[in-house]
Amino acid sequence: MGQLWRRAAKTCGTALRWCAGVVCLLLGLSIMAAIPVVQFLSLGYMLEASGRVARSGRLRDGLFGLDVALSLGTLAVCTWGLLLPVRFLAEMAESSQWIHGDVESFDPWRISTWCLLTAVLSHIAWACYRGGRLRDFMWPAPFFLWHELRSGKIISRASDRFWSRVSDWRIQARFRLGLLGFLGGLFWLAPAVTLLVIAAQASDVGGVALWILGALFMAWAIRLVPLLQTQFALTGEWRALWDVQAAHAMYRRAPLAYVTALSVLLTLAIPLYLLKAELLPREAVWLPNMVFVASIFPAKLLVGWSAYLALHRDANAIIVWQVLAALIAVPALLGYILIMSATPYISWYGLASLYEQHAFLLPVPFWH
Repeated sequence: MGQLWRRAAKTCGTALRWCAGVVCLLLGLSIMAAIPVVQFLSLGYMLEASGRVARSGRLRDGLFGLDVALSLGTLAVCTWGLLLPVRFLAEMAESSQWIHGDVESFDPWRISTWCLLTAVLSHIAWACYRGGRLRDFMWPAPFFLWHELRSGKIISRASDRFWSRVSDWRIQARFRLGLLGFLGGLFWLAPAVTLLVIAAQASDVGGVALWILGALFMAWAIRLVPLLQTQFALTGEWRALWDVQAAHAMYRRAPLAYVTALSVLLTLAIPLYLLKAELLPREAVWLPNMVFVASIFPAKLLVGWSAYLALHRDANAIIVWQVLAALIAVPALLGYILIMSATPYISWYGLASLYEQHAFLLPVPFWH
C-alpha cells in the first residue's frame, strides 16, 4: 500500500512539474515574442517543434526544453519574491526623504536597502550556481558554500556551467531557424498582401479585380507556407523554403490531415486580429502574444504531425480525398482572408497591419 501511494505521489509530482513547465514555456515564448529581434527565437522554437513532430510523429516531442523553462520560471518567481523586502526598504527610504527633506535622516534606510539588496542578489546567484531549483532558493546550504569557496574554483565552475547551459539552449541555431523561416514566409506572402493593399486603396472595378487576384494568390501562398516552413525546420536547409514541388507532394499524400491542421491554424489566428483594435503600451505587448503562443503553437504541432503522415506514405491519396480536402479548405481560407482584409479598418496601423501575418511570421510588427 505504501509503495502504491509513493508511486501515485511520484506520478502527480511529475504531472505537476510538466504542467508548470508548459506554463513557463508559454510565458517565456510570449515575452520573447514581444521583444524586437528576440522575436525570431520564439518563432524558431515553434518551427523546430513542428520539425520535431514531423520527424517522429509524436506531438509530445514538440514540447522540448520544459526543464529549462521551469528553471527560468522558478528563477523569475523566486527573484520577484526575494526582492519584495528590498522594494519595501527602498520605499521607506524614499518616504523618509520626502518627510525629512535632508540626506542624513534617510541614510540608515538607504544603507539597509543596499545591504539587503547585496545579500539577496548573492543568495540568488548562489541558488543559480547550485541548479536554480526551488529548494536551492529556500535553503542557502552554508556548508556547501564554504566548501566551494575554499576550493577556489567557484568562479571558473560558475562560468563553465553558465556557458554549458547557454550552448544547450542552441540560441544561435534557433535564431537562424526563426529568421530564415520568417524571411521565407515573407517572400511568399508579401506579393499577395501587396495586391490586397493596392486593392484597398482603389475604389473602382479595378480595385475589386486586384482584390480577387490578391485573394487567390494569398490562398495559394497560405496553403504552402506552413509546409515549406516545416520542411525547412525538418531538414535545416535553406532551399527547402523554395521547394514548392515537395510541398505539393506532401499535401497530396496527406490532404485531409494537412487541411485539418491548416484550418485549425487559420481559425486560431483570428483572435489576435481582433486584439489589434486597441493599442497596448509596450510593457503589455506580451499579453496578446500569450494568446498568439497558446493558439498558434498547438496548430504548428498539428502541421508537423500532418507532415509526418505525408512523409511516411509512399503513394498519393485517392482523388476523392484530395477533392474533399480542397472543398474543406475553401471556407477556412476565404474566412481568414476576409477577416484579414478587414483588419486595416480596426487596427491602429492601418494597411501596414496586413503585413504582420502572425499565423506564419511574427505576432507583432517591428515598429510596435
